Amino acid sequence: MPYEETGAMVQRTVSSEAIEAIERADSDAIVQSMTSGAATEAYTYRFQISGKDVIGISATGADKMAKLMGNIEVLDVKLDKDSDPDYIYAMVRVKDLDRNVTLIGVGRQCKYIVGKRNEPDRTRIDEHAFVKAITKAQRNGILHHADEEAVAQIIKLAVTNKRDQRLAPPVVTINPSQPQQAKASTLAAQPHPTVTAEQLEAQKQRMERARLRIQNKIEIDLGKSAQYLKEFLTKKYGPGIEKLDQLSEAQLGEMDKIADAALAKKKAAAQAQSAPVAAKPVSAPVAPAPVVKPAEPVPAASTPATAPVAEVKVGSAPAVPVVAPVPAPAVPVVAPVPAHAVPVAVNPKELGFADEAEQKQLIQQFYYILSDKGKLGLTVDQSKKFINDRGFPNTKAMTKAAILSGIQESGEMSDSIHGIPVSQPPATEPAPTDEL
Repeated sequence: MPYEETGAMVQRTVSSEAIEAIERADSDAIVQSMTSGAATEAYTYRFQISGKDVIGISATGADKMAKLMGNIEVLDVKLDKDSDPDYIYAMVRVKDLDRNVTLIGVGRQCKYIVGKRNEPDRTRIDEHAFVKAITKAQRNGILHHADEEAVAQIIKLAVTNKRDQRLAPPVVTINPSQPQQAKASTLAAQPHPTVTAEQLEAQKQRMERARLRIQNKIEIDLGKSAQYLKEFLTKKYGPGIEKLDQLSEAQLGEMDKIADAALAKKKAAAQAQSAPVAAKPVSAPVAPAPVVKPAEPVPAASTPATAPVAEVKVGSAPAVPVVAPVPAPAVPVVAPVPAHAVPVAVNPKELGFADEAEQKQLIQQFYYILSDKGKLGLTVDQSKKFINDRGFPNTKAMTKAAILSGIQESGEMSDSIHGIPVSQPPATEPAPTDEL
């Protein structure tokens, strides 16, 4: 809702160019507030058109106006994300309790990242679209309650406290050899790509797998802590960026390459210091040796076990009967019982986990090392056997200590296979650099 100053008062004005510039600036401010936790300092934005300043009030400025007016209440929020394929609409009811008046504020935000020509890039999802739409709707609802004197007051307050931000006009580069009209018609003739719900879901799953893969490479393979990763992301992508789920798909791809480069560097350094360790394949279970019963001795042919004792003549030595040895009893073979087999527990806390989320994360890390081709590369059946050999029917039955032990054991086996000697991480980590 842009305004123009007219002396001590202000009047509303409509300018699509000004609206686009102000909305773009406020969107950036909203994201900054979300990621850094600190609201932007600007109460107002100024945009010059034909020598006149057009002023827009930011979401922060609208919040300040609500506090100055007092007794302003936001009643409820409604979202519409299905009626438009490209935009999300938010509707907020805002009530002035003093005047008992309820007005509606509406905000619109594109679901995708908007390019320089204010056109959505349908290959890049805006993860903050919902919050932007709601914040703008609340801002507009508050501004509907503000009269011209209140708007003039917030503009004056912004100038006095140096919280008035001037926006630069957008720079448009036009090829002098090609008329602007022809260029516009060429762009209009190009079809816009569309993204289906299946493609969006596929992108979401790709990004989740990428985040897990990168986290495993950095924290497990490279031995970096979560705090180190947080500081690295902040240094590389700016203040407020502390988690992998704040990165776009392109940025996740960049982080994946950085992690691979760090792993290759670590492997090369290890190989330069010592000869590579021979591959240690996963050994198959050794079948128990067959139990061989001792052969029963054959009685002498001349003296069978059942033959009667010969009569002893007077004056001759007594004959000693030959007795067949009794065979030793065969020892029955008993199948070994797993030492720590446990039944499947419903509650993860019974297995030592803080909650189900921690259990799921550790199981995913365990399966990643077992099945990834860059790790042990086991098949599904081989992974199950690996778990069964350690006395568990499946990972859901494993305690936290058992999973952590399995992660360490399989990680050491993987390092041995790929020629990386096992080493303990340093007690203290150095500060993050441009490389992991």
